[in-house]
Amino acid sequence: LRFNLEVDDGRIHDLALGLGLRSAETLYLCIRRILDELGVNKIVTEYVPDVEELVALAQEMLTPERASNNLRSAKESDLITILKDSYG
Repeated sequence: LRFNLEVDDGRIHDLALGLGLRSAETLYLCIRRILDELGVNKIVTEYVPDVEELVALAQEMLTPERASNNLRSAKESDLITILKDSYG
């Protein structure tokens, strides 16, 4: 979500407003808080204890079919940055 906020064409902003939030950034922070409260990072690190193991899977995660419907064009290097920024 944070990756896509840089190119939001209004859809993320409209979603945030529709959910009663004041901005797309607030939506990002709310989702981040939910993931933190659920312990998602802890669960991921239990299954993948080293971020480099996760990064090694990046090429398999980025498929043209799924990436083509994203707001922002993403390359493997973008995905690696996202994985490293959000790991643990």
